[in-house]
Amino acid sequence: MSGLVYEEMVEKRFADYGAVFVLLVSFGIYLLTLTPTVGLHDSGDMITSSYVLGIAHPPGYPLYTLFGKGWMTVIPIGNIAYRMNMQSALFASLAVMMVYLIILKLSISNYQLAITRIIPGVVAALIFAFSTTFWEQAVIAEKYTLNAFFFSLLIFILLKWQETYNLQLTTYNYLYLFAFILGLSFTHHFQTIYIVPAAIFFLFSHRGHREHRGRIHFKFSISNLAFQKFKMLNAKFAISDISHPLSQISYCKPKLFENGSLVLL
Repeated sequence: MSGLVYEEMVEKRFADYGAVFVLLVSFGIYLLTLTPTVGLHDSGDMITSSYVLGIAHPPGYPLYTLFGKGWMTVIPIGNIAYRMNMQSALFASLAVMMVYLIILKLSISNYQLAITRIIPGVVAALIFAFSTTFWEQAVIAEKYTLNAFFFSLLIFILLKWQETYNLQLTTYNYLYLFAFILGLSFTHHFQTIYIVPAAIFFLFSHRGHREHRGRIHFKFSISNLAFQKFKMLNAKFAISDISHPLSQISYCKPKLFENGSLVLL
């Protein structure tokens, strides 16, 4: 094994250790400071809609609702509100880990001084994790930590695409993944649409990639398909659970027409 390959393996191992470290440290401290019951802001709305598989305030947050229902069913710790707060902490910790990985991708690789990339990444990720606003949202049942996770994940996928593109390897799998995750994020919160213009500029700014605009357009259409399917799925869940005694708490009532369109009444 050559010295360069060995150094690459060592750097990757330490980089993986750093990712696990920021994930566990942030999640552990979030758990220690977790709100024990229903928190402020929209916590009550988000917890209730997940519990009854209903619809929260616009845009409805179907993906969050389905995640929440599955999480509170599987996790046997604490009350329902505590479990939902724990879910927010998990998404926040995943977002923190993605920030760390993004910093590694953006920094210049130096195999002899790998620690100069890892330590700044850890410090920056933990500063983000324990910033006032983000920490507040990480310990209550709110939708923003999942949104932050989607944003950071999409940026990381674009950077991975750039890495493979520069190495002249097959890159379309990352574009498919980006389109799917983007569509999935639309079923949670529409704020991720702001990454679309930047992503298009980022893709087309690479030399020679303009020849594949048709394929890129097709991949972005996948995001719209994923959005429509998850929106329909949430409506079907809400309709199927309309007999639940708390179903009237839903912000609005869905109605599905024969042509597959969805209207929230």
